[in-house]
Amino acid sequence: MDPSRSNTKYRSHHHPPASQPESHTDTPAGTGHDHTPASTYINPHAKPSSPQIHAPPRSSTILSFHRSLPNYFPTPLIPLSPALLLLPTSTNTPPTSKPPHPTPKTYLKLESPRLTLPSFKILGASHAIHHLLCQRLNLPLSSRLPSDLAVPAREAGFSLVTASEGNWGRAVAHTAAMMSLPCRVYVPSSMDVATRGRIESEAATVKCVDAGGDYDTALEKVRQHCAGDARALMVLDTSWRGYREFPGWVTEGYETSMAEVDEQLLAMLPGQKVTHAFAAVGVGSWAHGVIAHYKGKPASDCTAKIVTVEPTAAACLRAALVADKIKPIRTGESIMCGMNCGTVSEIAWPVMREGVDASVVVTDWDAHVAVGDLREMHGIAVGPCGAAMLSALRRLLANDEHCRALEMDEDSVVVLYATEGSRPYEIPPKE
Repeated sequence: MDPSRSNTKYRSHHHPPASQPESHTDTPAGTGHDHTPASTYINPHAKPSSPQIHAPPRSSTILSFHRSLPNYFPTPLIPLSPALLLLPTSTNTPPTSKPPHPTPKTYLKLESPRLTLPSFKILGASHAIHHLLCQRLNLPLSSRLPSDLAVPAREAGFSLVTASEGNWGRAVAHTAAMMSLPCRVYVPSSMDVATRGRIESEAATVKCVDAGGDYDTALEKVRQHCAGDARALMVLDTSWRGYREFPGWVTEGYETSMAEVDEQLLAMLPGQKVTHAFAAVGVGSWAHGVIAHYKGKPASDCTAKIVTVEPTAAACLRAALVADKIKPIRTGESIMCGMNCGTVSEIAWPVMREGVDASVVVTDWDAHVAVGDLREMHGIAVGPCGAAMLSALRRLLANDEHCRALEMDEDSVVVLYATEGSRPYEIPPKE
């Protein structure tokens, strides 16, 4: 059976042939969503540093906070082979016997074993919820999570309410479960049963919005819920006018991953710094954190260019960069469900407008192929959202013009932030 036509769940022993090329099709008729072809966009507004971009104010404090949590350890930074990087994507020309250009030194930051969860989201969720509870309970930030906050939060009758495409909801639910707090997660109607089950496994109540409802619909349900219950705490990683403080704490929490990379790279490549960082985009809070780390300093100290990655079914940042303003889009279904968001976060947008050097949009099929290639060639188990960074790098390396625009060559040091661990998903059709 052709795996591209199968609806079976993905299994580790079943991978598509990584070298099989394909051509990309235009927007499918009748899909009802905004489809962006797989492509690369060099952002004309990008700057090495900007007043819009601020480094996290408490980098060492944030790292110390996460180190105080149960089951903390730094996630691995893994070197990748040149052979892996040169395998083609479905819309690239297969490599010849002579590579088009030398490959950069490339490392994958594997965020899947993060505080027992398969995603980086727990870094932002735990940090922001800790801040919120300390604020609402009038307790010092030195209070420990969960030991110092669980009882006061329960006595106050607090519950946590959020919207999610997957990993964020699970991270919020996990943090709530650490304190035995009720948690409700509103999710799009298109969320698969397995993803809902993983959120429910953290003792959360999962509520699907009405048929056809997307992530933005779930956000509105959260706002309505919290407006009617003063003890229901709205905990979201996106922002709008009047809701900025909590999402800001989320972004700060992601600093721990980049701080770990700095320490790990110093041990592996003394004297060298990251020149290119690849970050997934949903609403933009993660990419905001990556940009803040690498570009939130004086221009003379900014060495990294930022490449963002989105699925063809939900490229809301690409739409905003092209329009030069936030532009909500209609999203479709994607195996990269954690990146399936239709509107860029308001606080993240000005940072990404000037901090993103290139936007790469990839197909579900290419992310699926990269999942298999990482497992087969390096024994690395990631989900589609994590593997998409490799798909994006492959697309860039197949285009000399884009490599020159981004100053990417054999002396470059590339970090792919793989934001999601292995999980089951429906094998996508070839696009």
